[in-house]
Amino acid sequence: MSLLSFGFKRKASEATDKADAPLVSKSIETLPVPSKPNVAAASPAIKKQKSENKNKAEEENVEEVEEKKVVISNPVAVMNSSAAEQFTATLTDETWKEKLSSTTSSKTFSNLVTFVNKERASKTIFPPEVEVFSAFNLTPFDKVKVIIIGQDPYHGPGQGHGLSFSVKPNVQIPPSLRNIYKMQLETNCLTKKPTTGYLKSWAEQGVFCLNVTLTVRQGDPNSHETKKRDGNVGWKYFTSNVLKKLSREKENLVFFGWGKNAENIIAETVDKRKHLIINSSHPSPLGATKTARPFMGSDCFNKCNQYLEEKGETKIDWDTVNK
Repeated sequence: MSLLSFGFKRKASEATDKADAPLVSKSIETLPVPSKPNVAAASPAIKKQKSENKNKAEEENVEEVEEKKVVISNPVAVMNSSAAEQFTATLTDETWKEKLSSTTSSKTFSNLVTFVNKERASKTIFPPEVEVFSAFNLTPFDKVKVIIIGQDPYHGPGQGHGLSFSVKPNVQIPPSLRNIYKMQLETNCLTKKPTTGYLKSWAEQGVFCLNVTLTVRQGDPNSHETKKRDGNVGWKYFTSNVLKKLSREKENLVFFGWGKNAENIIAETVDKRKHLIINSSHPSPLGATKTARPFMGSDCFNKCNQYLEEKGETKIDWDTVNK
């Protein structure tokens, strides 16, 4: 190739490069430039959203932490709950367990459990733990027809076993129960004088033998009565709820209010428009023949049976203590 020819080609190449250059440059200049978002205008909204998201996340995290703290850092509540569950383990009747679940899971009942457990740790308490709820286990909620309310368990060894006014077989019959039997004999509710004070046969017919206070110290009557100074604020709360449940959810029950204490708690908890209430003095020798409404002569057992039969219920066979 001649120099002239080479020079011509080089000139042509340069000319081509120069011709292309403006086209590329013009092409670049005229391409639309993508618009950038208005960061300054949008930033307040974005910042607000981010702030809200952050706050929400922090709140959720705090809630989660607090939930974990309740579960983990409250061993006293867990311990009290376990103590109450252990305390009511001998309440085996399913109907009563269901009816009293809110009561036995309450803080007031937990305080009661703490009080009774502390008492048992240093003193002799009646009845034994396995018999505290005997009245409930022998007379299911659905079977209750008559309620005999006592003050608290007998406080002598081997006497109280969870039924008001009742003692176990081969235990001497207490004075109050002797007067009950005496009046039943006089009104033809018994065929002969019983030799046992064990009232299980009444309980199995629907006679709910309930003490207002379910435990007692040995030799110290009424020692577990509701007393705030002892830290015990529970038994009356418990038994009041029992009576309220019976009054509200059942009809045509018979309540024996023997003595002022029984009469008062019945007045506080029982709807007299739905049930029969028979009040009198207490059957103990100190009051059985006293007051304007003495127990002796009240004929409460025949009145009870007459009412039950009028309402279509089977009457109580009081003489089963002799069978």
